Amino acid sequence: MADLLGIENDTSTQDNLETSGTKDDTSNDEHIAHLEKQIADLHGEVERVRNFGKLPVSNTSPKEPRTTAPMPPHFPSLESPVPNHFPPQNT
Repeated sequence: MADLLGIENDTSTQDNLETSGTKDDTSNDEHIAHLEKQIADLHGEVERVRNFGKLPVSNTSPKEPRTTAPMPPHFPSLESPVPNHFPPQNT
Protein backbone atom coordinates (compact mmCIF):
# COMPACT_ATOMS: atom_id res chain seq x y z
CA MET A 1 0.00 0.00 0.00
CA ALA A 2 1.39 3.40 -0.95
CA ASP A 3 1.26 6.33 1.42
CA LEU A 4 0.82 9.98 0.44
CA LEU A 5 4.48 10.42 -0.48
CA GLY A 6 4.51 7.42 -2.78
CA ILE A 7 6.72 5.28 -0.53
CA GLU A 8 5.48 1.72 -0.35
CA ASN A 9 5.53 -0.22 2.88
CA ASP A 10 8.26 -2.83 2.58
CA THR A 11 7.23 -5.98 4.40
CA SER A 12 9.39 -8.38 2.40
CA THR A 13 12.35 -7.97 4.76
CA GLN A 14 10.09 -8.27 7.77
CA ASP A 15 8.56 -11.50 6.45
CA ASN A 16 12.00 -12.87 5.67
CA LEU A 17 13.22 -12.10 9.19
CA GLU A 18 10.22 -13.77 10.79
CA THR A 19 10.61 -16.99 8.82
CA SER A 20 14.36 -17.31 9.16
CA GLY A 21 14.41 -16.77 12.91
CA THR A 22 17.76 -14.91 12.71
CA LYS A 23 18.95 -12.06 10.57
CA ASP A 24 22.32 -12.24 8.94
CA ASP A 25 24.56 -9.26 8.29
CA THR A 26 23.87 -9.17 4.55
CA SER A 27 20.10 -8.82 4.84
CA ASN A 28 20.57 -6.35 7.70
CA ASP A 29 22.90 -4.22 5.56
CA GLU A 30 20.48 -4.37 2.64
CA HIS A 31 17.62 -3.33 4.89
CA ILE A 32 19.66 -0.43 6.31
CA ALA A 33 20.62 0.67 2.79
CA HIS A 34 16.97 0.53 1.76
CA LEU A 35 15.93 2.61 4.78
CA GLU A 36 18.69 5.15 4.11
CA LYS A 37 17.46 5.50 0.52
CA GLN A 38 13.91 6.06 1.78
CA ILE A 39 15.19 8.72 4.21
CA ALA A 40 17.11 10.44 1.41
CA ASP A 41 13.99 10.39 -0.77
CA LEU A 42 11.95 11.88 2.06
CA HIS A 43 14.54 14.63 2.59
CA GLY A 44 14.27 15.44 -1.12
CA GLU A 45 10.49 15.56 -0.87
CA VAL A 46 10.69 17.91 2.14
CA GLU A 47 13.05 20.21 0.21
CA ARG A 48 10.68 20.27 -2.78
CA VAL A 49 7.79 21.23 -0.51
CA ARG A 50 9.87 23.94 1.16
CA ASN A 51 10.96 25.33 -2.21
CA PHE A 52 7.37 25.23 -3.42
CA GLY A 53 6.42 27.52 -0.55
CA LYS A 54 9.12 30.00 -1.58
CA LEU A 55 7.82 30.49 -5.13
CA PRO A 56 7.33 34.13 -6.06
CA VAL A 57 3.78 35.35 -5.95
CA SER A 58 4.39 38.10 -8.50
CA ASN A 59 2.39 36.22 -11.12
CA THR A 60 -0.77 36.54 -9.07
CA SER A 61 -0.28 40.04 -7.67
CA PRO A 62 -1.28 43.08 -9.76
CA LYS A 63 1.49 45.20 -11.24
CA GLU A 64 -0.36 48.46 -10.63
CA PRO A 65 -2.67 49.35 -7.78
CA ARG A 66 -6.24 48.53 -8.63
CA THR A 67 -8.78 51.30 -8.81
CA THR A 68 -12.00 50.71 -7.01
CA ALA A 69 -15.04 50.40 -9.23
CA PRO A 70 -17.80 52.94 -8.68
CA MET A 71 -20.79 51.76 -6.76
CA PRO A 72 -23.71 50.75 -8.99
CA PRO A 73 -26.68 53.11 -8.96
CA HIS A 74 -29.30 52.48 -6.34
CA PHE A 75 -32.47 51.17 -7.92
CA PRO A 76 -35.76 52.06 -6.29
CA SER A 77 -37.86 49.35 -4.81
CA LEU A 78 -41.01 48.13 -6.57
CA GLU A 79 -43.16 50.12 -4.16
CA SER A 80 -41.52 53.42 -5.14
CA PRO A 81 -43.55 55.75 -7.37
CA VAL A 82 -42.47 55.96 -11.00
CA PRO A 83 -40.72 59.28 -11.72
CA ASN A 84 -42.47 61.71 -14.05
CA HIS A 85 -39.60 61.93 -16.50
CA PHE A 86 -40.25 58.41 -17.86
CA PRO A 87 -42.55 58.55 -20.90
CA PRO A 88 -45.58 56.25 -20.86
CA GLN A 89 -45.20 53.03 -22.79
CA ASN A 90 -47.73 52.46 -25.58
CA THR A 91 -48.08 48.92 -26.72
